[in-house]
Amino acid sequence: MFNPFIPADSARSRDRLTGALNRQYFFELLGEEKCCADRNGKAFLLCLIDIDQLRNINEQAGQTAGDDVLLGLANKLRDALDTRPWSNLNYLHARFDGGGLMLLLRCPDIEEGRRFAHALRARVAESQLGRQYDLTVSIGVSRYRLGESIDELVARTERTLFLAKQSGRDCVEVATQTSGEPERDNVVYLHEAPARWRDVV
Repeated sequence: MFNPFIPADSARSRDRLTGALNRQYFFELLGEEKCCADRNGKAFLLCLIDIDQLRNINEQAGQTAGDDVLLGLANKLRDALDTRPWSNLNYLHARFDGGGLMLLLRCPDIEEGRRFAHALRARVAESQLGRQYDLTVSIGVSRYRLGESIDELVARTERTLFLAKQSGRDCVEVATQTSGEPERDNVVYLHEAPARWRDVV
């Protein structure tokens, strides 16, 4: 497990609900990981994991139930990463937004990232929370391209997550690996289409 120095003031580094890193501190560490990758030529993976139709759970069972689901997802993610064959992966995880987590895997193998994402997706669906709420997740996976900005990496991973949503949810999508490959049509940045995203999630 990748355990970077975490400040003693947990309020500055941790999400209060899930215990994962908060977004701000995660992005600081992601920037450091980018610098290391550019210097050493070793790429890493970024995954965005989003609960499908969390809004429906909040509306039908209440905000507390939605919080329980998000906490359950964070716990399932940690459990999966601490279980063989994934326990050798170095990682950081953080809360991304209201219903999602982001995961940095210090691993250059995009296929291993895909296999882990599928294993996590299945684990969530088969869990007690998954059966209780018909809970699924969509996951986007991308590999850092040496020299690209953090904003470019995150935007590419967001587009891949959105594609997983458009493909029917309960789905894993992996970003194209070379910058020369065209992005698939009808995939947009999440922040460019908030109304459409609310309809899809």
